[in-house]
Amino acid sequence: MPFICKCGESLFLRKIDSQIEHLHVIITEPQGDPPKSVIVNVSTKRCESDTTVILKPGEHPFIKHDSVINYKDALLSLAAKLEEAVNEGHFEASETFDTTILKRIQDGLLQSKQTPKNIKTYCNKIWNPTE
Repeated sequence: MPFICKCGESLFLRKIDSQIEHLHVIITEPQGDPPKSVIVNVSTKRCESDTTVILKPGEHPFIKHDSVINYKDALLSLAAKLEEAVNEGHFEASETFDTTILKRIQDGLLQSKQTPKNIKTYCNKIWNPTE
């Protein structure tokens, strides 16, 4: 069954040479022409990490230790490219994030000082259209 880009879906990229896996979360529904979504990645919590949102083990099956959302690397990606990457095996689909945790991640994007301005503006327009 082909992967469909939707808000809350997660996927991870495996770097075969180093065995490092990076979990990514799609945090906006595809919008526009062509449709695009914002994705963020989950990283191990370190001293220098942006701690706007900390995810604990069990909040997603992939998370085994304290992790953070790496807002500085947030990307606006073509939905078709994300679908293609999963369907061709470059990314692997993982479990959908719980709506409560997804909302924390979305709110954190607007709060984090490390979120790129263009991403913050884009998301604010989608999530708060009357502002």
